[in-house]
Amino acid sequence: MLATRWSAMSSPLLLLVSVVFLLHVLSPVSAQDSCPEGTSEDMCRSSAGSPICSDRGECVCGECHCDTMYIKGRFCECDERSCPRVDKLICGGPNRGRCACGTCACHPGWQGFACDCPSSTASCKEPGSDRICSGKGSCECGECRCYRHEGEAYSGRYCETCPTCRSKCDTYRFCAECLAFGTGPLASQCETACGQVSVEKEDDPDVSDPDERICAFLTDGGCRFQFVYGRLGKLRVRRKLECPKPAISFSPAASEDNEGPVDAAAEDRNGATTATASVAALLTVLAAAVWGR
Repeated sequence: MLATRWSAMSSPLLLLVSVVFLLHVLSPVSAQDSCPEGTSEDMCRSSAGSPICSDRGECVCGECHCDTMYIKGRFCECDERSCPRVDKLICGGPNRGRCACGTCACHPGWQGFACDCPSSTASCKEPGSDRICSGKGSCECGECRCYRHEGEAYSGRYCETCPTCRSKCDTYRFCAECLAFGTGPLASQCETACGQVSVEKEDDPDVSDPDERICAFLTDGGCRFQFVYGRLGKLRVRRKLECPKPAISFSPAASEDNEGPVDAAAEDRNGATTATASVAALLTVLAAAVWGR
């Protein structure tokens, strides 16, 4: 009997609960209406009038829930697939960088719009040199960009050549002289003025590379020196100076008794007298031979 009464009483109660649940589910009331007081959809806009969650997500109690795992940001404003690519890899791949809201954030050792450039300048230095692009250019993305100014156009992988530049013979002239021989205008300040130049002495330096040039000059003393310069400021200087031989002066011989100059006319007279005496002696000998017979 008790069960019968409970069954009779529970039927209307269950019906009421079911109706309330259906009304709640089917009613057009938004989820925002069930949020804490003070929250609104405006909290899901990046600025007044902008789309809610950038049209890439749903606003739930003032917070954006983005549509996919690639869409991020407070307002779902960032698409991690929108960054530039290198070889079809976003930001050059995970080893080079990552996409941070449309901009590549490069890992150490990489730089550039798409993390496509090495940050090291080693590839811009000629082997054996510590100067970037031979001091005649800038290193951009691992490659030299050579300077062009005042008619000088440098070129080459390391900006090491300049077909339009004047010869550097005059540039190295005095350093070559003072470093190799300790003479010339820079002799007193050679180490300071020529600190970037190195010299090697050779017996007969000659051009052995297309980028080398041979130069020759005279010292103040009239001696000729020769050197070859290359791309790295290294000079190969001829070991010996070529100096003119001193002139030999001939003066008339002076007699032991007379230190003054000898009179040419007197010499001629003496010579003639000697010759006459010789002829006379010869005639005397012949005459004696004839009369002796």
